[in-house]
Amino acid sequence: KLVEAIFNKQTDTAIRQIDYLSQSGINLENFVNNFLIFLRKKLVDAIQNTNDTEKNKLITTIKKFSQAKQEINTSPIAQLPIELAIIELLTSLT
Repeated sequence: KLVEAIFNKQTDTAIRQIDYLSQSGINLENFVNNFLIFLRKKLVDAIQNTNDTEKNKLITTIKKFSQAKQEINTSPIAQLPIELAIIELLTSLT
């Protein structure tokens, strides 16, 4: 759902999903780690099967979420780095 929301530029849906996970007690650092593993698999699949635009979206998304993962532990609000990554991504993706 999150990847779909990001690639469809549905900021509200993506942010609400992160809020839901946080409110449900999900460990956001583990979630982001698993999300990065998922994105990496999609990128590996995309290398041969998709165009450069799709690959670039995945690369940008991986970079933003990697940065967010590093910032989760130092942020006063755990989901804030993830939400900022989503907002930054959706303003930069074409």
